[in-house]
Amino acid sequence: MKQVVCAVWWLLVKMENEMSENPLVESTQVVVPRKWGRGILAGMVGMLASAAVSGPLLFAVGPFTIFNETLQSPKVSAVWGELEPLPHMISNPIAFALVLAVLGAVHGLVFVLILRGLPSAGLKRGLFYSLVIWLLSHLFFELQAPYAMLGEPLSLVGVELSI
Repeated sequence: MKQVVCAVWWLLVKMENEMSENPLVESTQVVVPRKWGRGILAGMVGMLASAAVSGPLLFAVGPFTIFNETLQSPKVSAVWGELEPLPHMISNPIAFALVLAVLGAVHGLVFVLILRGLPSAGLKRGLFYSLVIWLLSHLFFELQAPYAMLGEPLSLVGVELSI
C-alpha cells in the first residue's frame, strides 16, 4: 500500500512539474500539492461521513424493505446473512471503513484534477461532482450487482439508490 501511495504522489508531482514547465499553461492553472492534500482529505472525510449517515439509515429502513424476505431476492438475503464469508461491512467493519477512506481519497483526488472543468464554484460545484459520482458509480453498482447479478427487484434498487 505504501508503494502505491508513493507512486501516485510521484506521478502527481511529475504532472505538476510538467504543467509548470509548459509555457502554454497559465500559472493559475497549475494544481499545487496542497490542493491535492486538501482534496484527498476532504474526499476521505466526505466518504466516511456519508457511510456514517447512510449505514444507520440502511439498517433502520432495511428490515421493512431491503432486508424483508417477502420483498427481497433470496440471493440477496443469503449474501447478507447466510453465505460465508459474510460481507466485510458486517464481518470486518474497520477494514471496510479503511477501504471507504481510500475510495474517498480517490474521489477527492479526481475532484481536484477535474476542478477547472466543473461548473461554478462552492456548493454548486460540490453538488455537481456528487451527482457525477452518483451517476457513474452508485447507479452502475446498484444495477450491476444487486439487480443484474443477484436478482434484486427494481423497486428495492430504487430504495437503495435513494439512501
